Amino acid sequence: MRSVTSDAPSLSRGWLCLAALIAGACGGGGGSSSGSTTAQPRLATVGALGSYVFAERVPTYRGESVPLEGEFTVLTDSVTVRTNISSCLYNLISTRGGPLHYDCGEVSFAFDRFDPVHRTTYRMKVRYSEATQVCAQYTQDAAGRQRCVSYRTEYVDREVIRTGRLNPRRSS
Repeated sequence: MRSVTSDAPSLSRGWLCLAALIAGACGGGGGSSSGSTTAQPRLATVGALGSYVFAERVPTYRGESVPLEGEFTVLTDSVTVRTNISSCLYNLISTRGGPLHYDCGEVSFAFDRFDPVHRTTYRMKVRYSEATQVCAQYTQDAAGRQRCVSYRTEYVDREVIRTGRLNPRRSS
């Protein structure tokens, strides 16, 4: 059996630790009037809270681009997002401490937990048609080899993934 001795400094440290544990379990007393007994995770600094809009041009092919527009709102413990493409759903692959992932149809977003305004990235599937020349008519030469005598243009649909960083501005 271990003997327990206590002196004034270790006793006061013990009370401070106990007080810190109680304050942490009760939300830290940070002025929240919600009455919750669980600490709410902090997402962003107070200066970043609010609504933001974004309007990006996502490149597709040879100078062409498609618009990516929408808005997001930064709250103390989450982000909400809407786009012009489709409705957005929170993706459960978001890991504790990692970015918050949202899927919005052809585009997905990764919002940084600590700086969601300046460090948000997107990943977008874009489609475009690429012109290709195909043989329209063949002939055989004297040696029996096939040769193309006329061509036509066909369009082939392509799909690529484009990634980038959002450049939002605070909405009014």
